[in-house]
Amino acid sequence: MHCLNCGNPVGENDLFCGECGYKLRRRFQSVNVAEREISQAKSHEASNNGSQSTQVDENKNVVSQQSDSTMKHSKDENAKHNEQFQNEALQQHTSNHQQRPQFSQSSKYQKRQHSDYQQQGQFSQHTKAVTEESKVFFKSAFVSSDYVIKSSQSFSFKLIKSLLIIGFIMLGILLASIIPVEISYIGTSKSSVIISIIVGIILFLAIIIGATYAMTRLVVRQPITFKKVLSDFVLINSVSVAILVLSIILMLANAYRFGASVTLLSLLLFIISGIYMMAKYSTNNDTRISSFYGMIIYIIIIFLFISIFGESLFNQIFDNLLEHMSNY
Repeated sequence: MHCLNCGNPVGENDLFCGECGYKLRRRFQSVNVAEREISQAKSHEASNNGSQSTQVDENKNVVSQQSDSTMKHSKDENAKHNEQFQNEALQQHTSNHQQRPQFSQSSKYQKRQHSDYQQQGQFSQHTKAVTEESKVFFKSAFVSSDYVIKSSQSFSFKLIKSLLIIGFIMLGILLASIIPVEISYIGTSKSSVIISIIVGIILFLAIIIGATYAMTRLVVRQPITFKKVLSDFVLINSVSVAILVLSIILMLANAYRFGASVTLLSLLLFIISGIYMMAKYSTNNDTRISSFYGMIIYIIIIFLFISIFGESLFNQIFDNLLEHMSNY
């Protein structure tokens, strides 16, 4: 310790400084008291800091425990939610997998039904269009056929095909009505005779139409399409078909001689129609050669066909008849 007045070293129990005589006891007591107070204050502050630190640590522990609990609860909730979502997804996938065949069948049925509706609509439109065109066709056939031949007008393949099919069906029915069942006695069936006649008529008409088109292209410079030639041929021969049907009706009425004459007349009109068409085309267009030579070639072609096919048909029917008669 030192003297507070002169700084000389002094003992702890000295009352006065030996150097300057300064009284030390009271001063030291006050200093000691101050030091003790400072020391107590420091210790009290340290204890307060310790308690606060302990409380803070406890608060931290509580907050940490709460945070851990919250995180654990959140993890549990997330795991539960994920498990529930996976179960729902699995159920949805299973349901879709089970419903997929039913949906596929329903979709196929709807597509098939829609396709059927479209086909029915197209068929009704086709029928309506053919019906309207047929009205114009028959009006032109019996009133203004020359005007149609002069113009570039031609009827559709749909109408022409429909008329040909209907015509051959009617021809088959009429032939079945006039050909007796007893024809089987000569060694041939009724159906084979009907088929032979229809096939012969088809070949006959095909030769006439083909020859008419070929001679038209030979004679006329301007290109005339096959559709135009076919359309005009069917248009003109509407009268020939009507006469042929009339001849069959006469045969049904047992007027065989008159009916046969009318049949020959209708066949002759079919042949003449080709010549008539070539004459009309050559009159309305420029020609390469005289239409007269084209007509001669046309007649030769038809004559050769009738000779060959007629002889073949005659031999097919009458050879069986002669063979049958020779057996008796």
